[in-house]
Amino acid sequence: MSIPLTYTVENTDNIKVIRIVAPIDFSFNWYQKFRDVYKNETNIGTKYIIDLVNTTLLSVSALAMILLLKDHIDSLKGELTLVNPKKQPLELLNISKFDRIFNTLLDESPHNNHIRAMPQHGKYSISINNQLLTIKAYDEWNVETVISCFDAFRDNAKKLLNESWSCLVDLSEWELGPPEMLKEIKKLNIWSEKNNQKFEAVIVKNSVQKHLLQSSHQAFNNIESKFFDNHDDALCWLSKSQGIV
Repeated sequence: MSIPLTYTVENTDNIKVIRIVAPIDFSFNWYQKFRDVYKNETNIGTKYIIDLVNTTLLSVSALAMILLLKDHIDSLKGELTLVNPKKQPLELLNISKFDRIFNTLLDESPHNNHIRAMPQHGKYSISINNQLLTIKAYDEWNVETVISCFDAFRDNAKKLLNESWSCLVDLSEWELGPPEMLKEIKKLNIWSEKNNQKFEAVIVKNSVQKHLLQSSHQAFNNIESKFFDNHDDALCWLSKSQGIV
C-alpha cells in the first residue's frame, strides 16, 4: 500500500503550524513535493512538525531533506519537531544523532526514544598526489567518523602547506552524515583557506548532497570551488585551474 506525503496548516495562539505527514517510504523521490511545502513560507516563528507515523522506511536522503528544511526554519526563527518514529526511522535518527540539532525528538505515543552512543560508522580514504589531496567518502557517517576523517584530513594537508594545494572531494559513494557535520565542514573549510588551499572540486551524486554542502562553501573567500557529477570532469577542472594533476 502506498501512503503519500501530505500536510496541513493550522494557526495556534497566532503561530502558524505546518504539519507534514511523511510517506511510507520517505526517500529522495519526495524531494520536490517536500520542498514545495516550505520553499515559499516567510512567516516568522512558523512551527513545523514532521509526523513519521506512516513511515516504515526513512532514507539518508530524507535526513538531508530535513536538514535543508531546518536551515529554512532557522531563517524564520521557527521550530521543528519530529514525532511518532517507528523502528527503522528511529534507529536511523539514533545513529545520526539528530537530537543534537532539533529542539525535540519525541513520539506522541507512549514510547521511549533512546539516543545511544555509536561506534564509528562508515569509512573514508585520503590520498595525496603532488599538491592534490583526494578524500573519498563511503556509506553513511556518524559523528565519530566525521571527527576521525577531518583530523586525518588536517594531518595530511599539513604536508602540502608550503605551496598552494587543491582538494578533490568524492561523495559518489557517500550516504550523508549527522547534522553537526555541517558545522564541522565549515570549520574545516576556514582552516583550509588559512592554510594555502586554492581550489576544491566536489563530486556529488544528487541535488540533495549539493544543496546541503553549498552553504559550507560560503566560508571560502579565496578558494575557488565547483561541484561535479563525475570524476573525470572534476579532475580535468583541477588540472586546468592549478596544473597539479
